[in-house]
Amino acid sequence: MTAHSSRFYHALQVAAHRLQKQADLAVSGAAGISSAQSAVLAVIARSPGMRQNEVARTLGLNESAVTAMITRLIGLDLVQRSRSAEDSRAWELSLTDEGTAALSAIETPFAKINTLIDETLGEDVDEFATLLRALSDRLARS
Repeated sequence: MTAHSSRFYHALQVAAHRLQKQADLAVSGAAGISSAQSAVLAVIARSPGMRQNEVARTLGLNESAVTAMITRLIGLDLVQRSRSAEDSRAWELSLTDEGTAALSAIETPFAKINTLIDETLGEDVDEFATLLRALSDRLARS
C-alpha cells in the first residue's frame, strides 16, 4: 500500500482537524484559551526567558502568528515580557502565575486526549510519533 492508495494525506488531515477541534474545546473549557495558545504557554514554561522568534521556531509557526498569540496571552495576563539583560532590544517571555495555573488546568483535558490516542494507536504510538516527527522535519527542510 502507498500513501496515495491509502489516501494517507486525507486521513491525516481529517484526523488532525478532529483532534484539533477536540483539543480546542477541552482547553477552552478548562482555561479559556486555544490549544495553539496552550502550546505557546508550554514552550515558554519549558524555557523561561525565551524570545518570540524562538517560540515560533520551536512550534514551526511564523513569527507574526506568534506575535499575535503572545499579545493576546499578555492581555489575558498569562504571559509577561521583560527586557533582556543581554540585549536591551530583545524581549524575554515568561509565564505569570495565571499562566502557570492555566497550564495546570489543561493537564486533565490533554490527558484524556492522549488516552484516546493511546487506546486507538496502541503499542504503535511511539513509532507513529517518531515517523510524524521525521515527516515534519523533512517538510521543514524542503
